[in-house]
Amino acid sequence: MANKRVAYIETLRGIACILIVSWHVVGLDQTDGLRLPIDHPLHEFGFFLLPLRMPLFAFLSGFVFSAAVSNWGDVGSKFSAKARRLLLPLLFAGGLHYVIRAVAYGEPLSGIWHVYFDSYAHFWYLHASFILMTTLLVATYFSGGREKVAATLCLAAFSYFYLLEWHLQPINWFAITKAAYIGAFFYLGQVFRTHQAERWLVHEETRRRYTIAALFVLVVVLYYFRQTGSYEERTSAEQTWQSLVLSAALVTLLFTVRWENKWLAAIGPYSYAIFLFHVIFTASIRMLEVRLFPGESPYLMWGVGLVLGIAGPILVQMCLDRGPASLRTMFLGVRYAAREKEPIRQSLVSGCRAWLRNVRAVAGRRAAQNR
Repeated sequence: MANKRVAYIETLRGIACILIVSWHVVGLDQTDGLRLPIDHPLHEFGFFLLPLRMPLFAFLSGFVFSAAVSNWGDVGSKFSAKARRLLLPLLFAGGLHYVIRAVAYGEPLSGIWHVYFDSYAHFWYLHASFILMTTLLVATYFSGGREKVAATLCLAAFSYFYLLEWHLQPINWFAITKAAYIGAFFYLGQVFRTHQAERWLVHEETRRRYTIAALFVLVVVLYYFRQTGSYEERTSAEQTWQSLVLSAALVTLLFTVRWENKWLAAIGPYSYAIFLFHVIFTASIRMLEVRLFPGESPYLMWGVGLVLGIAGPILVQMCLDRGPASLRTMFLGVRYAAREKEPIRQSLVSGCRAWLRNVRAVAGRRAAQNR
């Protein structure tokens, strides 16, 4: 599953990327991002989709992760692979982000340790994912290699931890509370994978339609109760069983629909780079607004920021894919493999061509399925 590009999974990744980039363009409150009033429609839109954004990203990570291990050596091998994939980008991409921010805002460089041992910016997701994947590997080993049992037990445990997340804030070392926040959705994706929920939910059309209808009704009802509270109530009491069920229902609904879109699916393979580097590009929106487009429509600036936050990291990955292999390993965590360097101009051109080929391939597969 991890190495096979599935159109509807890549479409969901594209959706998750857009939601994450949009959130950071708008900002958390009126002092961040576009600095809009908290009751602005763009803020309301972001909070409306709050139950979906990171749960969907975590669900997809869990769905494509393979925890199949039969001995302690397998655990060590997969542990090393995930340490390379997650912790190397944390070290280099996270460090680069901190240095850029420190220079821009005059902050002391001595605080860079927060990137590696604390819940810093959006890089907390790397800490949390490493904790969740390691936990699942160890649980699978001690359950005798039974992935289904390990995934189910982890889902039950982290569903409970989700409700305790706010109480764990004082000990948020290595983003452990963030792992408690996204863990249930990561393991839900793993349960779907190991129990072959895709086959049960999707391949029988009548069952699929009833499932979609039931999930849709559940989502509407839960959203109604969520949206009747004030802004303070919606944020301070976010980790409740209602929010857990709402997020789980949302990701399950999107998964069951199996919607495919060639443009979103073309974004999907770059989701990791977009997650790592989008803030570097979206941070420039405030500067552009103040210096070049004062008084411009916030919707226009939001659209520009969304394009920059998606396209910028895609170009970064294209350059890294065709640049020195060591840089690709450092910033994307992929396995090191030496190769001949490609001129930067040629890498951009060939990278754009590869992206367009990917779009055409997705469109071709979709057309073939509709025949």
